[in-house]
Amino acid sequence: LDSLSLASLKQYAQIFPDDLPKKLNINVIELEELAKHPYLTRRKAKAIINFRTQHGAYQDIDELISVRVLTDKELEKIRPYLSTE
Repeated sequence: LDSLSLASLKQYAQIFPDDLPKKLNINVIELEELAKHPYLTRRKAKAIINFRTQHGAYQDIDELISVRVLTDKELEKIRPYLSTE
């Protein structure tokens, strides 16, 4: 949205920090919890967890591309919901 549109929308909505989605830490999350994310299938979540088990903790979200189950577009879509901390 352009700045003019955003300015006009501000009078109708507010965003509170507590309402923002919580980031999922891909270095500690369990398979069942990760598989619940609407952008991931169970198969993709399992591959992410298995890669972590085999190669150690992720240092950066971009390392998920090494798992080879997410496309660049899927990774960009899910990036705001994940963390490595």
